[in-house]
Amino acid sequence: MDATKDYSQILPDKVDRIEKAFLTDDNFLLVLVEAHLSGVQDETKFTLHFPLSQLVTTDYFYGPTNAKVVVGKFTLTRSRADISPDWPTNKIGKIVPLGKPFVVHKNDYNKCFDPNNFHLLPDAHRTVYLISGNNNISFGDGEPMPLTLIYVDDSDQRPFNVLQVLQDRGNMPGHKSAYLLLPFAVAGDIVCLPFYGLIYLIYGNHC
Repeated sequence: MDATKDYSQILPDKVDRIEKAFLTDDNFLLVLVEAHLSGVQDETKFTLHFPLSQLVTTDYFYGPTNAKVVVGKFTLTRSRADISPDWPTNKIGKIVPLGKPFVVHKNDYNKCFDPNNFHLLPDAHRTVYLISGNNNISFGDGEPMPLTLIYVDDSDQRPFNVLQVLQDRGNMPGHKSAYLLLPFAVAGDIVCLPFYGLIYLIYGNHC
């Protein structure tokens, strides 16, 4: 890695696939993904925790005429409360069916918000879609599209909901931020504190 390079730009995430999705009794949508999240190494399995009670109504525009659609939206932070490593091994709620990944290409991001593209699967009350290829899509400002899922629920008057993950923005020259790893670093320092003190008592006066 070039230590002089400035990583202040957005570092895109990439989802390979959705393994499963569950709706919990406390109204969380848990989505188990296989993904490459920027700033995280040696880990590809994650569980995304979307609190559906916190969806915010917003407007999106789609198609050549910039038609407006009113949808729900929620964006996860990159904390362990929102994104946990690995997948749960047991059933944790009602299974939510998965639609076929919706593939979008460069400069076609507004197709992601066309309500004609997302429907409930037959006999399903809810459906989750993965927006595939998000890391290859650029908005007008040239920044990549966030990791995005579309959630359709027949109990919601809105045609669908946009669920995204806050993108990682490297903010130090030569380094990528890794919010997901912070708890491990802090926990490691706490565990090692007694040893640091012992080393100082033995060697501190000879340094």
